Amino acid sequence: MDAQVQKFVAVMRIIKDRRPRRYSQIYQCLRATSPQSILEVGVFDGENASQMIRSAASLTEDNDNFAYHGFDLFEDMDATIFEKEFSKYPLSQEEIFNKLAPLDVKISLFRGDTKVTLPSYAKEALGKRNHIKFAFIDGGHSEETILSDWISISSIMNEKSQVIFDDYYLQTPENLKGVGCNRLIDRLSTDPRYAVEILPISDRFQKEMGMLEIALVRVRLAR
Repeated sequence: MDAQVQKFVAVMRIIKDRRPRRYSQIYQCLRATSPQSILEVGVFDGENASQMIRSAASLTEDNDNFAYHGFDLFEDMDATIFEKEFSKYPLSQEEIFNKLAPLDVKISLFRGDTKVTLPSYAKEALGKRNHIKFAFIDGGHSEETILSDWISISSIMNEKSQVIFDDYYLQTPENLKGVGCNRLIDRLSTDPRYAVEILPISDRFQKEMGMLEIALVRVRLAR
């Protein structure tokens, strides 16, 4: 076992009990491509960002050039958006930066509505031919926001890119219609430009609304 794989295994041992269970597959997807940058939509408390950075950075000797790009509302979250997006209240931008700074990689945090911040980022990245290698979409949960996030991110994909969606509902209570990535993923599954894979480990939660079963989905360009 080479040194990089040993470092990755050590990180996986630390985070193997992390819940939800489906998130363990994110780190295996990172292992498959060893990206030098990560884009995350929906930073929340920074824990998933921390684990992704540690997992991916453990596979490279060039941490000086490793970059994390995190998008969230941060302090702009309010009760109206919270309800519309079926969302969570994130930590502040400063709190997240202070939490991730000790990981000693380049940290860029983008505050605001991703229907504004992501198109701007993608336009600049496309102009510089900076394609994303790994993106995790778990921000606003309305179909409108998820579609907007996907349109921006898909514009800077290449043949090495992986885009992971959270919140694909294998069982969908009636009052969750219009929420989650199901409609988009089902459409992408019939688009010959993309390879779509529902990852096998899901989480089940008994809610007042009924049983909720959530999976991750990986989308890549078809080869």
